[in-house]
Amino acid sequence: MKSHIRSWLTILLVGVLGFATSNARAQTQPFFVREIKLPVPHFRGYWFYRAIHSNAIFSIQLTPSNDLLIYGVDKNGKWPLVKVQRWWTSDPQTSVLSTPGFSGGDGENLEGLAANLEVTADGRYAVAVAGAEWALPKDGVLRPGEVISSVINLNQFQVQATRHFSDDVRLLNDKYLVLWGFEPSKNAATYQLLSIPGLEPGPSCSFIETAVQSASEFKKHELERRQRNDAACAEVLKLSGVASAEDLNAHMMAGRNQAPKVVSVTGSMNPASKDKETREIIATLGGRTYLLAVSAGETLRIYEVPSR
Repeated sequence: MKSHIRSWLTILLVGVLGFATSNARAQTQPFFVREIKLPVPHFRGYWFYRAIHSNAIFSIQLTPSNDLLIYGVDKNGKWPLVKVQRWWTSDPQTSVLSTPGFSGGDGENLEGLAANLEVTADGRYAVAVAGAEWALPKDGVLRPGEVISSVINLNQFQVQATRHFSDDVRLLNDKYLVLWGFEPSKNAATYQLLSIPGLEPGPSCSFIETAVQSASEFKKHELERRQRNDAACAEVLKLSGVASAEDLNAHMMAGRNQAPKVVSVTGSMNPASKDKETREIIATLGGRTYLLAVSAGETLRIYEVPSR
């Protein structure tokens, strides 16, 4: 009789513990709050050379005031930048701005597209960079890679300036972007400061790596190399607030974003990402934590993450 009682008690205990564990797990999982349809067309174009679908290419960022920005691609050449304000309320506000980008006329031999978005730490400006690369055509004349950089005034929500470049452009601080290139013949990275918001050219310099025979020789000339590069880039370093040319080079190589810190969540926490490209960001507001999931650049789903 006692053995039967022990068996039933064991089963009951396992059941209670299992329920408690499942309940605790459920309480820590994000729960759905609302869905917002973004003011962009469902179909925004398809490039056939490399099977590039516009809906799969977009970036998201949060501003210091917790506005959500979504920057995407449209084959008509007017790439949408969507701003979602008050997304945590029952009355969110959305607006969309057309920014210059690549169009269907650029589609021949198109190898790849990119839509990169950064926000200045003071929240005044966003930098939208449309990038494109082309494959070598049959005639052997390669179209060089190109970027279209636009600075957006976030308060007025309008494009302040736009320029085309053949090199990469990245945000450096609230006042400057960096046009970053490379000269193979000199084994040198080149840096050109561009003002925000006008994209006017500022000081420039070259970061030169000394060609040496071995790691020991490279180490031997390290101090000399640093001093030479710091001297060559003195004005750029002064305006950028970076301590050394090597720090500037590391900053650019890492592609570090100076916008407000956000956390990208790897892995899906929402059903939409199973069949659509999804970007996710964690936002903290009023003591609550939210997961913002944007699918195909057209749908925002908001989840609240319970506190542990």
